Amino acid sequence: MKKHCLQLFRCPALTGGCRLQLVCLLAYFLCVTGESTVVINEFVASNGATLADEDGDYGDWIELYNRGTDPVMLHGWSLSDDPERPSRWRFPPVVVPGGEYLLVWATGKDRDDPSAPLHTNFSIAAAGEPLRLSRIDGSTADEVDPVELPRDISYGRGTGGDADRWFYFEEPTPGAENRTQAYEGLLEPPVVIIVADASGDGATVTIDHPHKGVALHYTLDGSRPDETRETYSGPFQIGQPPPTNDGLAWIQTSPPEMEDAGFPWLPPQGPVERVQTVRAKAVKPGYLPPHIASATWIPNGMRDAKPKIGIASITIDPDDLFHPAMGIYVPGDIYETLGFNHSDVAGRPNANYHQRGSKWERTAHIEYFSPNENVSRINGHVGLRIHGATSRALPQKSLRIYDRAAYNDERILKSTAFFGGNSAPSLLRTLILRNSGNDLGMTHLRCGLAQEIVRHLRFHTQNYAPVSLFINGNYWGIHNAPIVSDGLGQGSADGFA
Repeated sequence: MKKHCLQLFRCPALTGGCRLQLVCLLAYFLCVTGESTVVINEFVASNGATLADEDGDYGDWIELYNRGTDPVMLHGWSLSDDPERPSRWRFPPVVVPGGEYLLVWATGKDRDDPSAPLHTNFSIAAAGEPLRLSRIDGSTADEVDPVELPRDISYGRGTGGDADRWFYFEEPTPGAENRTQAYEGLLEPPVVIIVADASGDGATVTIDHPHKGVALHYTLDGSRPDETRETYSGPFQIGQPPPTNDGLAWIQTSPPEMEDAGFPWLPPQGPVERVQTVRAKAVKPGYLPPHIASATWIPNGMRDAKPKIGIASITIDPDDLFHPAMGIYVPGDIYETLGFNHSDVAGRPNANYHQRGSKWERTAHIEYFSPNENVSRINGHVGLRIHGATSRALPQKSLRIYDRAAYNDERILKSTAFFGGNSAPSLLRTLILRNSGNDLGMTHLRCGLAQEIVRHLRFHTQNYAPVSLFINGNYWGIHNAPIVSDGLGQGSADGFA
């Protein structure tokens, strides 16, 4: 895949030397004569890690392609995502040579320097909105109907005889021909239904899908299912997994140097209790399954042991948290390469968990069960990042959870699920599962208690709800779920982000 796209024959505004002006004018007249051959070729509406712009940001992008042999001048042409404003963003003097590509970032940064990367003044909604490329006279050169795009999935034209057909691509190719695996459509995830038996000590799992000809694969350890994993052939029984003396909880999540700061990583003092997770994926030839279904079963005995505390279950591929190269929860390759930065108490920035931005956001599934309830109040896909400053280097991390359109058709994070019907706002864009910061390993409630004591005063405070967190079914300790509110009962839609 090319990492940089060709933007040749660019002309500055006609204020330079005569030779440059003449070249630009000749190119202009060559390009505007005849029928345009420039089309929208591929675009991404939720760029998590595909390609970074010159600022290091992972923004939306639109790729244009000149299908002809002659260069085309785009000066005065426009791109838009709004039918009411077809000329929303206009091109500077740039030329697309025949058979070449032009990448335009759709980030809202509004940059039109023809000698630098181009950025529109709008971004593309992941839920879908129309794209239109217009000529200088306002006529339509190309347009694409609204299409919903999950994170890091592109929508583009096929090649050869399929050049006028549109496909989904799991591997986008900005600045290059769309020759990776093309999919005709997106395949919705299966439905996982877990029904406890009468005793509450076991349950029956049923996996269903509305489409015919779909193969269903599942896992019970939180890993991402694929065609190599267990094939679903009918309902099956599960029970409470026995406590374990190995597994995820024994992976070291902070370096030895943090012992000097008073926060050493220590292995569990005994077997770690677990709940059962089920993940399922649908597979059908020609279709791309962007999401995996996940569900958690909590035995009655465990729920009875924690009657006053809600339970949060996060299911995520283990590599996304613990792999040395890509895991966001561990020191990882960055620490192994650079070592601990002794000039900073937390060793910043020399660790995977110290990295920030969309490149270090991972897709996860979250469920939240209120105390004494068997049905989850929150259930859906989210983005997951490490949260905090110094506390990122502690053995137990704070987790920032993002509710984005690229993950779900509807918003799933509701403050009422955690804090009751009187909390505000009802919908959140982010939620933090805090590790208690400097109170980690001690009371785990000092921050929440302090907020409660001053809640009646007229300034921002945080609601407080302790939760028992499980990651891939493994108990991960108590975390605090805060949301900012003030003395008048108002809140911030961003939680504590």
